[in-house]
Amino acid sequence: MNKIRIGRTAFSLAACTAAMAYGAAQGQNQAQGQSATAAPAAGLQEVVVTAERRKSTAQKTAASISVRTGQALQKSGQYSLAQILQDVPGITAAPSNGNVNDGSDTVGTGLTIRGVIYNAGAGGLQIVSQVPTTAVYTDGVYEGAGSAYDIARVEVLRGPQGTLYGRSATAGVVATYTNDPVLGKLGGDETIELGNYGVLHYTGALNVPVGDELALRISGNHYERRGYYSASGGALSNNDYRAKLLYKPSEDFSALLATAGDYNVAHSGGSSGSLTSPNTVIYSPLSVGTTHDHFRQYWANIEWNLGPVTLTYLPAVRSWNQSATVYAANGPITFGQAEHTPYDQFLTQELRLASNGNSRVTWQAGFFGYDNQIKDTNLIALSDGALVADVVAKRATQDAGLFGEATYHIRDDWRLTAGLRLDYTGVSTDESYTSNLNLGVFGPEGFSLPTVPVTATLSGDAGSRDYRNITYRARLEHDLTPVNLLYAQVSTGYLPGNVEVGTISSPRGNVPVPLSFSEENLTAWEIGSKNRFLGNTLQLDGDVYFNDYRGYQDTLQTGASDNPTFVVLGIPARMIGTELEAEYRPTAKDNLGMTLGYIDTKFYNVPALYAEYVAQRQILGISPFTLSASYEHDFNLADGSTLSVKSDADYFSSFDSGALTPATAAAGKDAYVRVNSQILGNLSVTWASASGRYSVSGYIRNLADNRYKNTGGISLNYTATGEAQYSTTGRQYDPRTVGILEHIAF
Repeated sequence: MNKIRIGRTAFSLAACTAAMAYGAAQGQNQAQGQSATAAPAAGLQEVVVTAERRKSTAQKTAASISVRTGQALQKSGQYSLAQILQDVPGITAAPSNGNVNDGSDTVGTGLTIRGVIYNAGAGGLQIVSQVPTTAVYTDGVYEGAGSAYDIARVEVLRGPQGTLYGRSATAGVVATYTNDPVLGKLGGDETIELGNYGVLHYTGALNVPVGDELALRISGNHYERRGYYSASGGALSNNDYRAKLLYKPSEDFSALLATAGDYNVAHSGGSSGSLTSPNTVIYSPLSVGTTHDHFRQYWANIEWNLGPVTLTYLPAVRSWNQSATVYAANGPITFGQAEHTPYDQFLTQELRLASNGNSRVTWQAGFFGYDNQIKDTNLIALSDGALVADVVAKRATQDAGLFGEATYHIRDDWRLTAGLRLDYTGVSTDESYTSNLNLGVFGPEGFSLPTVPVTATLSGDAGSRDYRNITYRARLEHDLTPVNLLYAQVSTGYLPGNVEVGTISSPRGNVPVPLSFSEENLTAWEIGSKNRFLGNTLQLDGDVYFNDYRGYQDTLQTGASDNPTFVVLGIPARMIGTELEAEYRPTAKDNLGMTLGYIDTKFYNVPALYAEYVAQRQILGISPFTLSASYEHDFNLADGSTLSVKSDADYFSSFDSGALTPATAAAGKDAYVRVNSQILGNLSVTWASASGRYSVSGYIRNLADNRYKNTGGISLNYTATGEAQYSTTGRQYDPRTVGILEHIAF
């Protein structure tokens, strides 16, 4: 009954939106629709996007797309992806961390779209990242560097985008575009931000013309702050740079050459949180660990209009390295990690051909190549020196994709799009994994001592896998009027499998063995509508979707937390949901916004072993209902300057952040993993000079300083006498943060 009711609710919203669009189609004349792109001062402006690898506007793109402009983000001091995406419906964004609290070479691991979550490695002890379910691009480069400053816009595509973006776009795409050089213009800007917790943030850019055909843009970024719950633990420091050189001798040819680098330092530990009651986190001192990681990237973007077609070539080379010491606590036990990634090299190439003109059939086709070579080590030990795991791994991954997509314009107001992608992935792993057979046992020398090492290796044919897949998209769209669009589509996404070493329990103890991840496939159906009403002052976009996720992989922990063992299970899942984005600009001085998201996630045909260890059937960490609302008003001052005041609030309903076993559920421990529903309020004020070149902004995030937990877990451990004990862990959301920004454009 619940599924039927949810489905009816989502369908009703889509039907209501469609009915409104149809009504508008009957009542609006053609002249009003044609003038929509040239919006009056009080109306909504059009935003140009390239989400589907062609220039269009967000309202003309038949997809669930949200856009955040760099100008708006700068006013509110939002730079990280977690901040930028906080009010986008259907998406959960968190910092991209690897094991425990180290860095990651893959930003997409921190993103979940429409309940399609990222798979951790076997047992969480691997540094090598799995393939994320969300593809993240910066300036057209897959997992590109330098996305947190000098931003032009951020585009979020929800739903599978495998046809154009490939294997990592199973759930969707987040694409950041930074500002490009401008020919013939000398200028730039700088921003200084100061805030509590020792925030010091400086970012600046300089645009320099070099003759009539060349321009150079150089930008830099520095950010630092203390930790929230420990001055040293949780402290961050980033130093970043980017340089772009644009050569454009004519309107038909351009070549962009660029380089970027990120230098990041993160301090973990300092304090360890324990849940003494379901919603009370008590912090205890913990050693402070330090992570250093460094991105370096070189890329080019060449576009050549050849008349009938435009050719685009985008090669990129990116490297990442890491050195980290990380500490974590699980009850009375302290874990220490020494992680080192001396070599992590990425090479990507994309070649596209796209038709020009307004013929009845428009198309694009291309090739994408990906090569990653990584080496890393990971040593984990207890505070008494007992070994947990010692991992030395090398992995080579190659991916090649051929794709094509064509749109047939049946009539001026009807279009049919079909796309296909052929994808090959090859993975080769060479790994040595040593574990301790005495882990979790009280031996004669102490807990987990003496160390009794046992090693498993993975190489050659045993560590090699090849995967081939086809993804597709089919979409039908119809313009009810020039400002009201309906569409329906089916699309698929894909994740290749993998093999790596994890641990299983046995009579001998904690034994390392190879664990295989299977391929995963997602089929998604979606109906959506995009609309402008009331003389181009009201925008209402909505959709309803259904995901069938075959083969979702979960690494199940089957042992006690002080002696963890793991098994990889494939669990099919289904998600049904709806999303709504609304913006209303009744006057040139007022702007109201709202986003709404609802999702119901369910595992079905659950394996017996999963049911033995996990009581829940929903995907963990996903809030079923989210709502964001904002209001902004501009005051015109006597000297010609303006004062903008914006308030917004984000609501999310309760959800489970960690797994319950049937035993812990029966013991009434569910409140420990339940994150209660919350409301977060934010406020920002911006004064801008009459010329618009100088502005000062202030912001308060988490206005009420709401310290709710956002993670929690329960583990069953055993004392030396065999007595069962529960241990709990928890971490709280960011506290109230306050800051002021000064921005100068010259």
